[in-house]
Amino acid sequence: MKYVFLALWCMMTVLSCQMPEDSSSLVSLTFVPPQYVSGAMVSPQEAKLEFSRTAYSAADDLFISGGHRITETASHGEILSITLDSPIPSGEQRILQGTFRDAFRNTLHLSVTLYGFNEYPAVLSLNEFVTRGSDNHPDRVELLVTQSGCTGGITVYDGIRGDYRQKKILPALAVTAGEYLIIHFRPGDGTCEDETERKDSAQCAGTHDEAWDLFIHGGIGLSGNNGVITLYESPAGPISEGVFYSDRTSSSDDRYRGFGSTRMLLQVEYLCRTGVWDGSPDTVSPEDGISSTYTTATRSMSRIPGSYTGSQDDWITVPTRGSTFGYENAVEQHVP
Repeated sequence: MKYVFLALWCMMTVLSCQMPEDSSSLVSLTFVPPQYVSGAMVSPQEAKLEFSRTAYSAADDLFISGGHRITETASHGEILSITLDSPIPSGEQRILQGTFRDAFRNTLHLSVTLYGFNEYPAVLSLNEFVTRGSDNHPDRVELLVTQSGCTGGITVYDGIRGDYRQKKILPALAVTAGEYLIIHFRPGDGTCEDETERKDSAQCAGTHDEAWDLFIHGGIGLSGNNGVITLYESPAGPISEGVFYSDRTSSSDDRYRGFGSTRMLLQVEYLCRTGVWDGSPDTVSPEDGISSTYTTATRSMSRIPGSYTGSQDDWITVPTRGSTFGYENAVEQHVP
């Protein structure tokens, strides 16, 4: 009788399709490949990729663009290190492709974008910008060098990383504190190229002979009235600075806290959440930003020299024809 009972119990267990929790997890790992989490260059010749669990790949199973050769791979738990035979210049883009495996031989085919590591990064600050440009005074963002170094890979976004209209990854320039870079977001006929050797080589509208002029070819210009501009240490690195500007108020509409769109609201909340803008993400309003109400093609939004509170108090709108791209900012403010 006990054998009949045992047989019935076994049959019921099978039919229930239930397994002990640990066994279920093991079966899941057996058939599902590891998931890619993130990756970046950590030195001029070494990349590190993070996976959801331990992953492996042989050098022969990987390829990277740009003429480099992969000489070694090493797995350290969830981190896979990849060594190259030659350095990637800082800020330059490369594509890594290949096959990765876990301990169960599950394979993952992957293509990853990497950017050259900047060993000596300069420190830059958003310093002045025009969003209602003209043919002679196009939309531009000026960056002030506050600490000498290399600019390779530093990235300016019209928006935030992950939600932007356009971006500029800076080329590798050796800059010293006090110098200026001007990013042109609508560079006219597109004949001007980035200045990487001489500051006076580009002769397009809005360029300056004593600043490094850089261009977004095909740029659509900045949003005239409401927008977010951010600065990141690299395309995959942390945010270093951000601002938002608006001509709206919290009573402009009864949705999106007055910002006019979910996109703008979420971007501004991100600035507050990351600490680059002073304010609470739960209560920030358009009035907390830089006012764009009286700006024009020559009335730029300009940082007050030496002011870095991360708030609207750092910024003024300069008088007509008072923009100062390429040299020290004005302190005189437009009076309506």
